[in-house]
Amino acid sequence: MLAGLPFVALPLLYVGFSGAASSFDVLLWMFPGLALFGLGGLVEAKVVARSDVVTKTIANATFEQFLNER
Repeated sequence: MLAGLPFVALPLLYVGFSGAASSFDVLLWMFPGLALFGLGGLVEAKVVARSDVVTKTIANATFEQFLNER
C-alpha cells in the first residue's frame, strides 16, 4: 500500500505548489497509485479471510476434536 502513496500524494502536492499541471496530468499520475491501493486491498482481504477461517476453527475446537485429530 505504501508503494502507491507517492503516486497519489505527489501529484496533488505538485499542483498545490506550482499550479502548472492540468487536471488530466494529475489523474494520469494518480491512476497507478489508485491501482496499487486497490491491489493491496484485494490482497489484504484474501489474507484476512484465510485468518478468519483459522480463527473460527480454533475458537470452535473442542478437546474431543483435538484428541480425534491427534
